[in-house]
Amino acid sequence: HRFPFSKPDLFEEWVNNVGRAEFQPTQHTVICSEHFKLECFNTWGNRKNLKHNAVPTIFHYPDTMKKPQARKKLKLTSEIKSKIEVTEERIETLPTVNPSRVEEKAPGRNPGGAPCFEGAEDHTYAATNLGIMKKRLYTALEQNERLRKRLKVKQEEMRKMVKKWQALKDELEELRARDLSPGCETYVVEINQLQDCLE
Repeated sequence: HRFPFSKPDLFEEWVNNVGRAEFQPTQHTVICSEHFKLECFNTWGNRKNLKHNAVPTIFHYPDTMKKPQARKKLKLTSEIKSKIEVTEERIETLPTVNPSRVEEKAPGRNPGGAPCFEGAEDHTYAATNLGIMKKRLYTALEQNERLRKRLKVKQEEMRKMVKKWQALKDELEELRARDLSPGCETYVVEINQLQDCLE
């Protein structure tokens, strides 16, 4: 289902419910039906259509991952700022830890270091690694270029075949106008076979 760009209030609610920091959907961004409750759909006909005011509300986040407060800026008071400074000082005094050992013990994380939870890879709005997205885009563009070249070659082959067929057809008409001498039968057979292939 595409995001409701024509309804700003509803659109804002969709984006906030997705709960991805700095998430900016485009006209081609979609969200699957699993994130909507049953009452969000119209039951008319065989297709599942969303109601005009439907909002996605079903999202499963891991315990270690809290849903961010999208598009809301929190004002830090002087007391909170002082606590942050004290915390930073404590962090600086902590002994260094081997990152490889931490990664081995940390559960629920993939080799890239991003939190992993079931179903995240199935959604375009869950992709946070720009490197992976760029790689997929370049791969798709390369494949598209290869297919475009193959199509161009096939079109050229077809053009030559049609040109040859047209020449043989013209020659056949000319021979028929001359009442077909016995030595022209092979041309007729070749033209008919080529015409059958093209049709």
